[in-house]
Amino acid sequence: MKNIVFIAVLAFPLFVYCQTGLKSKFAIAMVNSLDASFRFTTANSNMSWLKEELDSTETWKTAFSSGLQTSLNLSSNWTLVGGVNYAEKGQQLKSNALLDMNFYRTSYRMIELPIFLRYSRDLKVGTIQFGLGPDFLFLLNNISRFQLINSNSPQTIFVNESTAKKFMMGSILQVAYQRNLYKNTDIQFAVNYKQQLSSFSDGDIQRMPFSIGLQLGFIYHP
Repeated sequence: MKNIVFIAVLAFPLFVYCQTGLKSKFAIAMVNSLDASFRFTTANSNMSWLKEELDSTETWKTAFSSGLQTSLNLSSNWTLVGGVNYAEKGQQLKSNALLDMNFYRTSYRMIELPIFLRYSRDLKVGTIQFGLGPDFLFLLNNISRFQLINSNSPQTIFVNESTAKKFMMGSILQVAYQRNLYKNTDIQFAVNYKQQLSSFSDGDIQRMPFSIGLQLGFIYHP
C-alpha cells in the first residue's frame, strides 16, 4: 500500500505534464535539509503532571530530511510540487536532567510525502517562493539512543508502543529563493517549517513533532 502511495505522489505532476504537453514546465529536484526539531505534547487530564515533567526536561534535537521532488508550473506564478523524503525528527533530554548518562535522544524515522502549491515572484536575479500544503507521514520506527557515563559506546532501544500509528498527517510551509545555476539546472535555498498535525499514538501522552530546517535543492528542467 505504501509503495502505491509513494509512486502516486511522485507521478502526479508527471501525469499532468503528459496531459498538457508542457515539457518546459516540468522539473525534478534533489533536496537535503538540516533541521532543528522538537514536539508539542498533549495529555489526558490525569497525566498532566507527566506532561509538565516532559516539557521541563526535554529540548530541541538536530534532525534532517533528504529526498526527491517533482514539480509542474501551472502558470507563470503557481507551481504544484510533490515528493518523497526520508526524515528523522525527535527530541533529547536536557543535560541538567541526566544523572548517569552523557546523553539521551529520541528519534522518529519516517517517510514524508509533501504535496503543496508554491507561489513564485520574479526578482532581478532569481525568484522568491512561498509554498504551503499537506505532508503525509509514514512512521518507520521510533528509537532512543543513550550513553551511560561509564560506557565507551552508545546504546540503542527500539521503542514499540501498542497504540502507535503508522500513517499520520502533517503540513509544510516553505519560503525559498531560487536561481539558475547552469543551463537547465537551478539551485534553491529554502526554509521549511513542518508540523505534524496528528499524534504518534493514542496513549496518555500525545506527541506532535515539528521541525525548522535549512534546505538546499538542485532542480533539473528536462
